[in-house]
Amino acid sequence: MARARNAIGNTLVLIGVAMLIFAVLWWGVAVKRIVVFPRGYDLSFRAEATVTRLAEKHGLLETTPAQTGRVALDRNLSSMDGDYHGDIAVVEEVIEADGQAPFGLNLDERNIYVMDRRSCENMSSTLSTSSGEVVDRSGSWYVNFPFGAGRDSRNLFDNDVASAFAVSFEKKDVINGVGVYLFKGSHGHRPMVDHEVRAIGLPTETTFGEIKGELAAAGIPIDTLVRSASSNLTSEERQTFAQFPDSRPIALEYSIKLEWAGAVEPVTGTIVKIGRCRRSVYVNTEVRAFLPLFEILARHAEDPQVLQYLSQVEQQKLLEPKELYRIDYGWTDAQAAQATEYAGSRIGPMRFVQDYMVTMFLLLGAGFFLGGFIVRRKEHMRTAHDAAGPDEGKGAEEEKGP
Repeated sequence: MARARNAIGNTLVLIGVAMLIFAVLWWGVAVKRIVVFPRGYDLSFRAEATVTRLAEKHGLLETTPAQTGRVALDRNLSSMDGDYHGDIAVVEEVIEADGQAPFGLNLDERNIYVMDRRSCENMSSTLSTSSGEVVDRSGSWYVNFPFGAGRDSRNLFDNDVASAFAVSFEKKDVINGVGVYLFKGSHGHRPMVDHEVRAIGLPTETTFGEIKGELAAAGIPIDTLVRSASSNLTSEERQTFAQFPDSRPIALEYSIKLEWAGAVEPVTGTIVKIGRCRRSVYVNTEVRAFLPLFEILARHAEDPQVLQYLSQVEQQKLLEPKELYRIDYGWTDAQAAQATEYAGSRIGPMRFVQDYMVTMFLLLGAGFFLGGFIVRRKEHMRTAHDAAGPDEGKGAEEEKGP
């Protein structure tokens, strides 16, 4: 009987140890294999966008009042299952305007994201593209936050500027009965990459004649200024002005300011709503091209008319970028409800795999181990007591005395 009880205790201890080891292996191996960005991912959203034109042409001529137009943007995210391999997930994002976008802009997009299936972090890959151009998004997130997303700041990728910006936790909220974290972030002027300029349909250059026309409308007639100063110009300065015919091409430089606010379901990392996204498109001429002219004007700054025009250039900040377009959009409540429903359906299975299974085996393992240890301990004490015998126990009592 004693041997059987001892065997039971040993068995319980072994079962407990096995379960504890299984819990550790489940967490370290199984969870990483099971909790990954899924295949068969397919979600569609509709955003209501407002496009505001704040300047005519290249930004020197402001539009008063600003003109606005509206358009619906349909966005689809779908996994490219054929390109999945190992821990790599590939997701295609397609954005299409429902009808003609205002002011002749092309707001359609096609982007391909390559992500680590376990962390959802973007990876460097030749498959990672934006408007058909390869782009390195490594070290950033989007189209998904990491699983178990906490309140840490994250770097989201902006395709227009081919770089990431930080978004920070704001507060907790509930959408469609699902708990979410609200994040907000922005970035200031960043150069717009050339392929995105072409994709949206913006001109990449203008002419010196166009710029002179806009400057004249802003109260700075270059031709009049040159004629009035011509008697004081040197031959070299006249040659410099001659290098600026009306047909001379002048490059246009675009920059973007971005404001972003969205909601994330933290267990799945799903972006369930973009409450507000504002892209402000700024334009400026290539200021470097005008440096020879500005140097000439600076040398003749004692001329009252030259001084007046230079002062007007400074006052109107004509050498700084001007806001050309402002594009605002956000997901509708119906689309947010659809996204939260999808995320909510994945919360239970993910928690079961990565939380409940581990906890269950840890508790069972600890219970079996302690149960077996207690059985062995009791059997050991019973065996020691039997080995001492009744006489030894009686002797011990006599030594105590009355």
